[in-house]
Amino acid sequence: MDFDVSLKHAVIGASKNSDKYGFKILQHLKQIGVDVIPVNPNEDFILDLPVIHSINDLDNSTVLAFVVPPSVTFEIVKNAVSLGFKKFWFQPGSFNDEILSFCDSSGVEFSAGVCLLHQ
Repeated sequence: MDFDVSLKHAVIGASKNSDKYGFKILQHLKQIGVDVIPVNPNEDFILDLPVIHSINDLDNSTVLAFVVPPSVTFEIVKNAVSLGFKKFWFQPGSFNDEILSFCDSSGVEFSAGVCLLHQ
């Protein structure tokens, strides 16, 4: 899947900590003009953006960008597919072969291992 700046992206694992990739990715997408939504169950605002606590509160046309460990990613991906999400972006370190196989068998679009900071 190619990066598309015109699509809304949700950063799963967005963080207030500027040392973490969940912050850096969110900041980068915001700076390049992407309609971006931080997702974190423990925060209310990050970079002056309102935080969504669950993907259940997102439109399923949103691209889900993962910046969390594979064990967390897989649970969210399974839920996302059941909710009708079709586009996933897996940051380096956020996925494993089991997740990619699941995505292949589910017929969803995804990119794995390409960092959004380079888009």
